[in-house]
Amino acid sequence: MNAYTPRKKENTSPTYRSADKVNMVALFLSLLLIPAAYFQLDAVWLVALASVLITATVLYNHRSLNALRSAQSKARHDNNQLEKRIAQDEILLKEIHHRVKNNLQTVSSLLSMQSRGVDDDNTRELLLSSKHRVISMALIHEMLYAYDDISKIQYQEYTEQLVSQLVRSVKGADNNIHLDIRMSDIKLGVNTAVPLGLLINEFITNTLKHGILGEEHGQITITLEKDSEDNFLLQLKDTGIGFSDAILTGKPNSLGLRLINNLVRQLRGQLIKEDSEIGVHFKVYFRESGAYKKKIIQPKKEALTA
Repeated sequence: MNAYTPRKKENTSPTYRSADKVNMVALFLSLLLIPAAYFQLDAVWLVALASVLITATVLYNHRSLNALRSAQSKARHDNNQLEKRIAQDEILLKEIHHRVKNNLQTVSSLLSMQSRGVDDDNTRELLLSSKHRVISMALIHEMLYAYDDISKIQYQEYTEQLVSQLVRSVKGADNNIHLDIRMSDIKLGVNTAVPLGLLINEFITNTLKHGILGEEHGQITITLEKDSEDNFLLQLKDTGIGFSDAILTGKPNSLGLRLINNLVRQLRGQLIKEDSEIGVHFKVYFRESGAYKKKIIQPKKEALTA
């Protein structure tokens, strides 16, 4: 093994490379002193030359070390400033979500007040439906404000809160509706969570008003799954009276069904109405906003069975 092996240039900083050169020169000259001493040259000159070389090497290395420490100190300072800025941005985003939630709740309260002052049943129902849509959006911003992750929300928790609130609002606290919501540990960003929440809101509202009538017993099943290619499958089922495929594929008179079609297009997904012996069974295939690249191919049923 050689007495000295310099570092590769591409793996070392300029400061270290310069120090290595000085060390190499000092070592080379020191090795020249050995034969000079052997041939009994003037010892004073030899000691002086060696002292000068050693002193120059130590001083240069000391200067290089100080430069390195200064660079490390500046890097730590810059990192601290960056962390502070990120923390400030997160606080600002949380405040924005909080204000959006408050504004949406104000709109919801105004719609509720207007509905109580209207005598026409159809108009009152339209106002209350609009209120539910606003609440579905406000709930997303409330969760983004309340939790540490300001970019995504845990969608099962959101859906459970949304659906439970809708059932109580439409059917009352004492109702005969059984909910089955299964979404594993799926988290979605706000750009996907909002239209998907509105879609679920429309399905639940239609089911509670037109599918499961009066005080009848009924079940609503909502599942959301993700496959290995980042395709999502949302399944919406109920045990109501159902409706024909022509109503969905044609020009539906129901505002809720038109909204469902529009929201699926906003998600850039596919809506499929499955044949069902009882009630309605929707399948919605989509991808997270910003990740969509091509038309979604329906996954195999066995891979995404609820």
